[in-house]
Amino acid sequence: AAEAMLQRLHESAPMLELQDELRQQAYARDVQQQRLTSCEAKLSKLAALDAKLDFVESQTAQQMCQHALAQQGLEDSAQRLSQKMAAAEMVLQRVEAQGTAIEARLQVRIDEERGQHVAGTEMLQQRLLQRIDDVEAHLQRSRTRAEREMTEQFS
Repeated sequence: AAEAMLQRLHESAPMLELQDELRQQAYARDVQQQRLTSCEAKLSKLAALDAKLDFVESQTAQQMCQHALAQQGLEDSAQRLSQKMAAAEMVLQRVEAQGTAIEARLQVRIDEERGQHVAGTEMLQQRLLQRIDDVEAHLQRSRTRAEREMTEQFS
């Protein structure tokens, strides 16, 4: 009898509702426990991911600094090269101007020496012609004298 009553109490609607509610609560608890376990697993991975992110950010920042330094170095080199090119162009222009001036002076000197040479040659020709004339006159006189002397000796 007591057992039967206990059995009927156990099968009564409020009891069935309580059992159903307990099963739902247990199911909800199990679902929440699974969610919590999943979140804890994700959370444990989050620390490792955060460390990796910090490392990647640090490496990226270091590489950006290195690239910025390299870029600055390249810009400095380009500027120095540009300055050296400008200086070299100025030196080249100066050398070309000096070369042109030297060439002009050399041409003037060549022309002067050519003129002096021509004048010297003409003067030498004149002197030689004069000398030839003098020698011919002397020969003429000597011949005339020789003829006279021969005429005097034979007469």
